[in-house]
Amino acid sequence: MIKMILTTLVLFAFASPLHAGTKEHLTLVSQPSSGVRDQTGSIDPTRVLAIGTGVIVGGVAIGSIFNFMGSGMVGAVGGGMVANWWYKSGDDIIPLERK
Repeated sequence: MIKMILTTLVLFAFASPLHAGTKEHLTLVSQPSSGVRDQTGSIDPTRVLAIGTGVIVGGVAIGSIFNFMGSGMVGAVGGGMVANWWYKSGDDIIPLERK
């Protein structure tokens, strides 16, 4: 019982927000696009495919490694988030110019 109380106290101590002071206000430079739509407003099928693949692979991988209720759902959400991040970070490849 004492171990559970101490664990709860430690968790609440680390979960409490810390005061961080700044002298300047933060501004939002650009707002990222929301959802699976591209610049023209239509649905990007390759992004949907990438996120769907991440959901399936993450759900199967985590669901087969861990054995608790909802482990497949946790893996599916994590896999979708990783696939979305991976898909968005691939646009930094610049094609070479011809000479």
